[in-house]
Order: sequence, then structure tokens, then C-alpha cells
Amino acid sequence: FGGIASAAAVCYNWYKQCIPPTMMERAAKNDKARKGRITMEKEILDKWRQIYFFLDNICGMNPWKAFDEKDISALFPKGTQEEHFFTFFGRSSDAAGIAIYPSSDAYFGARERRRKNFKQEPVGFLQDAIVFRFGDRKAVSKANYEVIKALNIPCRGHGSWPFFQRYRVGYAPVDVPVEALDTLLDDMGNLMMMVRAVLEGHMDDRLGKGDVLVRYYSPEDDVYYTHFTKTKGMPKPIYGMVTMKESPRLNKLRNAASSGTMELDWSFLPLLMKEGKEKVVPRLVLIMDAKTGKVLKNEIIPFSEEPHQFLAAMLENVIDEFGKPTAVEICDEEVEGCIADLCRKTGIRVVKKKRLKWIPQERQDIIKTFPGYDSEIG
Repeated sequence: FGGIASAAAVCYNWYKQCIPPTMMERAAKNDKARKGRITMEKEILDKWRQIYFFLDNICGMNPWKAFDEKDISALFPKGTQEEHFFTFFGRSSDAAGIAIYPSSDAYFGARERRRKNFKQEPVGFLQDAIVFRFGDRKAVSKANYEVIKALNIPCRGHGSWPFFQRYRVGYAPVDVPVEALDTLLDDMGNLMMMVRAVLEGHMDDRLGKGDVLVRYYSPEDDVYYTHFTKTKGMPKPIYGMVTMKESPRLNKLRNAASSGTMELDWSFLPLLMKEGKEKVVPRLVLIMDAKTGKVLKNEIIPFSEEPHQFLAAMLENVIDEFGKPTAVEICDEEVEGCIADLCRKTGIRVVKKKRLKWIPQERQDIIKTFPGYDSEIG
């Protein structure tokens, strides 16, 4: 691939060849050669063939030239109450891709993480989405390789392998599960029509102005409509709140003497760890003395634990061990939701700051203690 500037050739002339029926004819000719190697069921392969057909048409229109990561595209699928969101990212052959989010919370949550990533978290691993991108052969899993070869998709050179992955917050990406293929197929077909409506309908002048591109099904007319609509701004993600019930333990915390100030924060580390059969992104909690910089508690949240409840329990344990602070300094709205009720009921002030004094450097020092920290996932 010479780069996204020549995106019409991204799929190596797929657009001219038009996958069906050309790809079917190719597959038929090579059945004998592939026998014993391709074990995929025909029904699954047919779904992938249609998905890549839609992808081919999208690449042929080279939307990366017109669409930006900040452009919001929303789909309201037929027969559901769901909202699916799309974004085009990257403008070079080894960085270009498409992300498909299953809900508004997933989409706007990912945008907020990218926008406010002062903790330098690996935001690519902190999203709930199916992501298509171009990559090198070594980035392609065995299952994706089977699909690409079964469909006879030509891949030659750096960043020329087109593949899909399923992302979940805090986990390394995996292959798209079979049960998600029908939804992915519908999304790709609708995305193709959305891109075509914008570029062929000369609506691209509305891009980059904060408007939302919407595609929805009208049961009265039995058709999909695609148009831009005004928005009042990007909604903020809704974070959960941990509520503390009245108990003897809470009374004990409430009646404890207060002194000093603590810093408290959590963050995903730019590392991958083995957790059973999966690779996960560890989340570190740090609680430090705001005056001296002494580490009061540092702990990786176990993936078996609910993280919000775990953070609140950690603060309780620190109060038991070191005493109740007069204030807790934080820089994260999600952290505030975890501890706000506990602090309110025990008389601890919550102080929000843009930056904490001690925790960022301590976090970097802790990362360096992990084996293989030089190969951070970024």
C-alpha cells in the first residue's frame, strides 16, 4: 500500500474486481489447494465474504480523506433500540482503520479517554469496539489469516493485511466472535451506504463542523434515511457511584479523628499481563500521603473484582491502617464516583485537581519494575 492517499487501491483492486462473484470463482478454483487447511464453515465464510465486500466498497471511496476521528457517525439499526457509532482513524497505510462501537456510552467513553489522556494510559486497549485496520502479517491471527486466504484477498508489503478484532476495556484484542458476525455485517453494509450518501451526495462540506451523521430506519416508509443533524456538544460518559450502607464499620470510620491529606488515583498501565487464558491490561491503584509522598497503598485490581467497589474498599482499609484524612485529592471523575459517598458520610473532603503531585512519578517508577516494561503497549 502506498498510503491512504491511494485508498481506492487499499484492497488491491477489489473494487474493480468486485468480490462476488469474482472471489467465489477464485475460491472454487483453489478449493483443492486449500483442502485440509481451511476448516471454516461455509456459512461463516459467506458472512465474511459479504463483510469484506462492503469493506472493499468503503475503501474504494477512500473515506479517510474526508472523515476525521472527531466526526460522529451514528446508526439506529432496524428493529432495535440500539445506537451504533463509527469513526475513521488514521491517514497512513499502517494506521488507518475503522472502529465500530455498540453504544453511545462505549463511543463517548472512548473519546473522553483519548481527549483527557494525561495519565498516558493505553487508550487503544480501553474501548469497547470492533476495530478494522491494516497491519503487517505478524499482527494477523490464525483465524483472520484463514479468512483472508479463503477469500483470496491479495496482501503484499508493509501494512497491507486487512483484518478485524474485538476490543474490550482492559483486555488485549481478540478475534471477532462468530455470534457477532451478523451485527458486524449489518453495520458494515450501513456504513457503506452512509459513506456513499456523504461523498456521492456532496454532503462532505458538513464534516468537521460538529454535526452528527445519522442513519435510521423509517418503518412508515420502509427505508433507511441518512442525513446530518445538529448537536449541542459531546455528552460526558456516565460513571457509576458506590453507595455505602450504614453499619458499625461506617460509624467507626465516621468517628475517627481526622488529620492530613491523601492523594488517590487509579490508572491502566501500558503493559499486558496473563490472566488465565487471556491477556489483560492491569489497573493500578495508588494512595499516597499528599505532604510527604509516602506510599500508603499500591495494588493491582484483580480482574475477578468489581473495580469501583474495590477502590472504595481500599480507601476504607487505608483509613483503618493510617487514620482518616481531612481531605482526599483526586483528578478523575470516575474515582470521585467510587469514593464520594464514603467521604461524604465520614466527613472527608474530596478535592479535585488537574494534576496530582506525587502519584504520576510513582506510577512511572512502578511500571519500570515490571518484566519487559521496555516493550510497553503504548
